[in-house]
This record gives sequence, C-alpha cells and structure tokens, in this order.
Amino acid sequence: MDFVKKNLGLLICAAVSFIVACVLMFFMFKTAAQMKSQNQKVQEQMTFFEKVTKEGYKLTAAKGAELENLLQAKKNYEDAEQFYRSGRDFLAKTYFIEPELPVTSPDALKLINEKVRQMTDFVLKKDINFPGLGNEYKGIVDRGSINSSEFAPVFRQLLIYDYLIRKIDDAGIKEIRQLEWPLGFAVQEEDIYTVTPIWLSIDCEMETAQNFLNQMTSDRKMLFYIKNVTLSAPDNYSSVLQDYQSANPESTRQATQALGNTPGSEFMPGEPGAAPRRTENARRVNPVAAAGRIANPGVQPGLEAAAAPSARSRLVVPDPKRQDYLVFSRKYVTLEVRFDLYEFKKLEAK
Repeated sequence: MDFVKKNLGLLICAAVSFIVACVLMFFMFKTAAQMKSQNQKVQEQMTFFEKVTKEGYKLTAAKGAELENLLQAKKNYEDAEQFYRSGRDFLAKTYFIEPELPVTSPDALKLINEKVRQMTDFVLKKDINFPGLGNEYKGIVDRGSINSSEFAPVFRQLLIYDYLIRKIDDAGIKEIRQLEWPLGFAVQEEDIYTVTPIWLSIDCEMETAQNFLNQMTSDRKMLFYIKNVTLSAPDNYSSVLQDYQSANPESTRQATQALGNTPGSEFMPGEPGAAPRRTENARRVNPVAAAGRIANPGVQPGLEAAAAPSARSRLVVPDPKRQDYLVFSRKYVTLEVRFDLYEFKKLEAK
C-alpha cells in the first residue's frame, strides 16, 4: 500500500500508456487491413495495364498526334448519329402527311364542299352505305368561314378521310356504321411523332374484316397501329324462317315457349337488330308452300298445293329446294376498331 502511495503518479502514467498503446495497435491493425485491400486493387489495376500493353492498346498518344482509340470512338459516334438521322429522314418522308392548302377562306369552303362531294360520289359509285359521311365538316360549312390557322388540320384530316374510304373499298367493305375522330381536328403530340386516334365501326363478313385489318397494318403510305378491336356477330336468320313464323304464329309461339323463351325475346327472328343493315338478295320461297312443307313434311306436294290459296291461280310455284330451308343465312360481323395513325415530324437541320 505504501508502494502504491509513493508511486501513484508512476502507476497512472503506466495505465495511460497502456491504453494509448492499445488504441495505437487497433489503428495499426485497421490501417494494415486497409493497406492490404488497396494493394490488392493496385495489383488488379497493374494487371489490367500490363494486359493492355501486351495486347498493343495505346493509352497515351505520341507528341503532336491524337489517340487512335479516341479517333475510333468519334467515328463510331458520327456513324451512329448519321444512322439515326437517316432513319428519322426516312420515317418523316414516308409517313408524313402534307395536304395542299387553299389561300383564302372562300377557297377553303369551296374545296371542302368539293372534297366531300367527291367522297360521296365515290361511295355511291362503289355501293358503300355510309350515312354519316362528312358530318365533321358540316359545322364549318354552316359557319360560312374558316380561319387560316384551321387550314392545315382540316385539310390534313380530309386527306386521311378520303384515304380511309378508299382502303375500306379495297377491302370489299360495303357497310360503314360510323367513323369518328376522338380528338377532332387535333393530334396527340409526342417527341418525334404525332398520333391521330381514329374509331371505326363497320359491318362485313369475317374474312373481309380480317383482310381489312391486315391491309391497314401493312400500308406503305400511312402508318396505322391497331389499338383495340371488338367483334360482334349476331345470328342472321333466313327469310324462309321469317316467312314460316308469319304464316304460323301459333306454332312459333308454342315452340318458343317450349325452348324457354318468351315471344319477342332477343332470340326470335325478325326482331330489330337481328340482321345487318343491308342483306344480300336471296331467292325467296313461296311462304305458304314453304310453311306447309315445314309443318307437314310427309304431305304430298300436290295435296299441299291444292290446299294453299295460291294454288287456285294459274301461276306455277316451283318446289322449294333443300337449301331454301336453312334457318341461318350468311353471318356478318360488326367490327369496331380503334386505330392510331402515326405521323413523324421532320428532323430539324443542324
């Protein structure tokens, strides 16, 4: 105890020295680990440089010269830039719509009327039923004037309108229910292109609808993209079934009740909407004779003809054939399709 009292200062110095030594050892080990890690990285980099030197790559240029790698990188960049610009130029030249514009407002109104008249004559000549043709321009014509700022969008849409009708005719479509422009005369602006939405509803056969979609997506002049397609194909009943229904209302009502339907349901032939707007001319059968054959298949033709009121005339009614008893006639589909028309902007000169 006396030793501790006499040497207290020495003991305190020894304790402090021990703590400092421990701290220094900790930092020494930590620094040694970091140095080992850095040495490993330096070795990896030295290995890379040795490999580069061995394979003949130059990392520094000769005095007064430019590094070959840098020259090649610049050339690659210029080639890529040229490829991009040539691609943009091709798209802008191929898929760019530029209509001829009038000079004055009266000229514009006259040209609009002329374009609509030409399209109307075209659909009539091609026997295409399109009741809503040109409704988009009626408001402009009724207004009696058009601003010069409207020339470009209006006549651009007229050009597309005429092109669409001709594509529809090429596909063999004869019934156009509706043609709409969701954005009106405006377009959706993107970075290097614009988008024009188009909504179309038509009636045609299935093969015709498929042919039309294929033609639109492979068109070489305008770039159409199919955004959405809806197909509906209601049953189309033949005329002989409708004649039989008219001649035998009681039998039709009983048959319908037996099937679990009520008269006037959506499955009854002859209801509005059961057939497309336009049907092809079909050979019709004498209603009474056809009804007699369907109702009494075992009766001789002469007997049923004698029982029919039309048999009392001097006209000879031909015997109906087997295909005249088909319940369903040719089926048409209603195609509703949303197109996006892409038009690429011209590249600005550098």
